[in-house]
Amino acid sequence: MATDIGSDPILEIVGANKVFQRAKADDVWALKDVSLSVRRGEFVTIVGPSGCGKSTLLTAIAGLSRLSSGSMRVNGVEVKKPGADRSVVFQHASLLPWRTVRKNIAYGMEMQRSPGKSERRKRANWAMELVGLTGFADSYPSQLSGGMKQRANLARALATQPALLLMDEPFGALDAMTKGRLQVEVSRISQETSQTVLFVTHDIDEALLLADRVVVMASRPGRISKIVEVRRPRPRQEDFVESPEFIALRRELRLSIHGMDSDGAGTGVPAEVADATA
Repeated sequence: MATDIGSDPILEIVGANKVFQRAKADDVWALKDVSLSVRRGEFVTIVGPSGCGKSTLLTAIAGLSRLSSGSMRVNGVEVKKPGADRSVVFQHASLLPWRTVRKNIAYGMEMQRSPGKSERRKRANWAMELVGLTGFADSYPSQLSGGMKQRANLARALATQPALLLMDEPFGALDAMTKGRLQVEVSRISQETSQTVLFVTHDIDEALLLADRVVVMASRPGRISKIVEVRRPRPRQEDFVESPEFIALRRELRLSIHGMDSDGAGTGVPAEVADATA
């Protein structure tokens, strides 16, 4: 089934700058002139070297930090603080240990004071079913595996029914097998719900498996250096990773990330070395 992507943007970023000022050293440009538009129903991944501003950008979109200049709008409304139109899934689940899975999933809705109790329970049950946790509604976080905790974390975000789901390396702390399963689940869920997703990752293969577009960021200053479109419809089958299309896209992304230094000039690193160190 082809991905249904709207023509109207959910997220619009124009000329975003984030500068960290230091008293006894040069200012640090975490983001410089970043502009990006994400359409309704689109799955966009962001990759780049450590320190390129991926998480800084996501944090600003979430409303957890302010830009130095530039603008961000979600559904046409300027981002100034956290809002019900955005949910964030971080690398660590941060579930409340004294609450059951169902009550942890309902927590985000409680903080928004909407909807009512009956609807919160209904949405929590829907989200648990969506991520495969129906049989664990009354379990506590200490009784869950790492993958199950992250499923609960994802369900909590989805239950608020956000316009934009922000994911910051959500599977980075998981083992390879669990990570692979959750990648499949996130792909399926985003497809079934037409959820708009912005997903930060260090993993190029993960970025290509999940995304309609992959945004490549360069560091010092943090900026968008390239955007690569993945034309294969979502959700993608396992054989995609062995296809000539995937191999070519992976090589293109690796060269984009490893073949440029902080000033944008070629490093002189051979492609074979870049591939081996990705």
